[in-house]
Amino acid sequence: MTVATTDTMTTRREGISDERAAGLVALTIIGLFAGSTALWGLVGLAMAALSMVPVIYVVLLLITVGK
Repeated sequence: MTVATTDTMTTRREGISDERAAGLVALTIIGLFAGSTALWGLVGLAMAALSMVPVIYVVLLLITVGK
């Protein structure tokens, strides 16, 4: 009796994974915020925080809706 094995669990997708892309985006945003804070001090930090308000609002709405 032979056992047939399938390779469905080991298929790899070409390109970058979704988790890695999300991590790179997060690191880029954090780096930009750190750079603006280093260049412009508290004003740069405040502008970065204010620019994220609509983004977080949309994220919370998407989480609430379930998408």
